[in-house]
Amino acid sequence: MTHNFTFCYDFTGLQSFPELELSPLITTADWAIHSCNGKEYNFNLARIGFIFEDENGNIIPPHRLQKISQAEEKSGALHSRFTVDGELCNVRTTICKDSCTIEVIAECPLIKSDRMYVNIALPYPSHEPGGSDWLADDKHQSQLYHITEAGDAEFNESTVERNMNDMRLNVSIKAKNSRIGHRLTHKYFIKSNDEILHAFISFKQ
Repeated sequence: MTHNFTFCYDFTGLQSFPELELSPLITTADWAIHSCNGKEYNFNLARIGFIFEDENGNIIPPHRLQKISQAEEKSGALHSRFTVDGELCNVRTTICKDSCTIEVIAECPLIKSDRMYVNIALPYPSHEPGGSDWLADDKHQSQLYHITEAGDAEFNESTVERNMNDMRLNVSIKAKNSRIGHRLTHKYFIKSNDEILHAFISFKQ
């Protein structure tokens, strides 16, 4: 079954710096519908972006990402290229509408030292532009469950179960040679053990 699945991205190939974009960076599907006051609207399933940190653990701001280029391959995959504090990063992003899945393959020396990793942030639905209410943490629940632990499989797999009023959905995370964990409230990380981060993130009802 083919879904109307949308994933908006910035120059990093993910949704790392939404504050720089004129339009909201959203992830949504035709089944991601929320009702409010008798009206139905699509909501944002997640914000999936990179976090970049310096050697002291401080967040690297976007102006330190330079030499930016981006191009779509014949296959439909997106190739993003940039440097972070002089370190070259290559990111390949592929969207599979059939399974509402984002595949990301990132290569950068910063990844192995946990200075570049994927952050998955889960908002509460909103009817406002962007479909997200980032201040309503207490209105929904999310819980991470590990399916395969490190060393048990080539791809470690975890699921985040979400409960939003009368709606339940799952976020499936598969990542090669990586750690998947809880970062902050409704926020989860994918960190690789080497210089390549390869992950699949899928959304299911």
